[in-house]
Amino acid sequence: MPRKARHNYYSEIFHIMIQGINRELIFNSDQDKDRYLKILKKNLLESNAKILSYCIMNNHAHLMIYAEKTDYISKLMSKTNTKFAICYNKKRKRCGPVFRDRYRAEEITTASYLLNCIRYIHNNPVKAKICKKKEDYYHSSVQEYNFNSKYGIIDIDFNKKLFKKLRIDFYKILAEKDYCGNFMEISEDIEATAKETEMANVVKMYAKEKGVEIEHIKENNVLFRNITELLFFKYNIQQKQIAEFFAVSTSKISNLINRKTKKYDF
Repeated sequence: MPRKARHNYYSEIFHIMIQGINRELIFNSDQDKDRYLKILKKNLLESNAKILSYCIMNNHAHLMIYAEKTDYISKLMSKTNTKFAICYNKKRKRCGPVFRDRYRAEEITTASYLLNCIRYIHNNPVKAKICKKKEDYYHSSVQEYNFNSKYGIIDIDFNKKLFKKLRIDFYKILAEKDYCGNFMEISEDIEATAKETEMANVVKMYAKEKGVEIEHIKENNVLFRNITELLFFKYNIQQKQIAEFFAVSTSKISNLINRKTKKYDF
């Protein structure tokens, strides 16, 4: 079945959100985040779009994009996500979709909304309790606004001109007061909550300790049982959240944790 065409929008600025299929940690390592940003930069040079801000998290990413035509965004995102998916699958010897759907696009219609949304994007790692200050996170445009980034994805001169046109003080972008509200009804579905982020970090460390890929844990009955018990009994992660993370039924998780013994192998 062919995909439906996207709506015709009047704005030139969009908050773009992408997420790994089944909430998989597609940006699980610094190398994965680095690869995505390098692919994005290469495609950006061949595009008529501009990136105003970005943040690459473990299982999702935020991009604020300016483009005079929505087709520019579609082409940029398609080329970037397709190339990353090919590299991701090749590295892990897997096949199939890497991203959930294409991407989500939120139209930015006012200057104040733009400013708050950029602050929200930059504050994502803090909200997810990955770091205490947004400046400590190295895969967001905070570093570019501080002139401390190796990526060079943000055209600072373009941003300054655009923000001046919108009557936004460029230097307020990194103001101490960050916006922590939600954007779009799907924001809670797109973003990792604090518990989901905590779970992702625990699973990542467990997989590293056991010398296996995260996606292979559930193929080993002992490892899968142990990590399930660890998440449920020690970190108080709900059965439903664990099931969604590993893309299995809730009943399977329930069967694993409803055992008399609560000993862990970790």
